[in-house]
Amino acid sequence: MGATTFWLLEQELKRRANIDKAAQEKLSYDEMTVEQLKQVAKDKGISGYYNMKRETLLEKLKG
Repeated sequence: MGATTFWLLEQELKRRANIDKAAQEKLSYDEMTVEQLKQVAKDKGISGYYNMKRETLLEKLKG
């Protein structure tokens, strides 16, 4: 693959990431799956998110 192909793939990944973030913002935390909550916690820099249960994730994210 050439440099152009890698650039196109990188742009597509960025576009998908932006869509995923926009979709997360539209959902309330109560409507999200555990995996979605973990991704939001990861994005917000909450440590130990990967071991948390749904209730704990909701508490941490709602602050």
